[in-house]
Amino acid sequence: MNKPEAPFDEKQSLQLIHEMIQKTKSKLRGDAFNYLLWGWLVFIASSSQFIWISYFSYTKQSNAVWLLMPIGLTITIIHKLRKKKKEKVNTYMGSFLRQFWLGFTITIILVSVLQQMPYHQFYATLMCFYGLGLFVSGRALEFRPIQLGGLWCWICSAIGFYIHNGYILLLLSGAVLGGYIIPGYLLKYSKQSE
Repeated sequence: MNKPEAPFDEKQSLQLIHEMIQKTKSKLRGDAFNYLLWGWLVFIASSSQFIWISYFSYTKQSNAVWLLMPIGLTITIIHKLRKKKKEKVNTYMGSFLRQFWLGFTITIILVSVLQQMPYHQFYATLMCFYGLGLFVSGRALEFRPIQLGGLWCWICSAIGFYIHNGYILLLLSGAVLGGYIIPGYLLKYSKQSE
């Protein structure tokens, strides 16, 4: 006959919980895709608009580069749906970060569509939201480069409220370079080295 399994003692239970948390963090850290996708999309859009404005002055056509954002949203949704099919376990932290970024995305869309502020203030506000998203995610993942990327976006945001011309677009490019792209690559390569 089979022996009944011995119940976990307190130390074993805590060890199991710790291991599950570490596996969750490792799995979530492996998803650098979104940081890189959105970092590069915003970097390309803001840099392209800055170049357009520098050579042709501000026109409605210069805003066309931001059509990359709905394309990025579509790619993100497809990526998330494919990833969800492969996931076997849903963790609290994973669920929290998914809901947090969903709320973040809805907020960004609402602010983008409904905003009535001058464009330099709008971009400074976006950088402030980027800082929030990155800081919270970096803290939840215990991945300092993403958390520092959030701080960097907040610094850029504070500076951005005092820039009243097209150079706000260069500041936005710098914010996502230091907030999303560099930490995204560090996240990607930290996962590969584990």
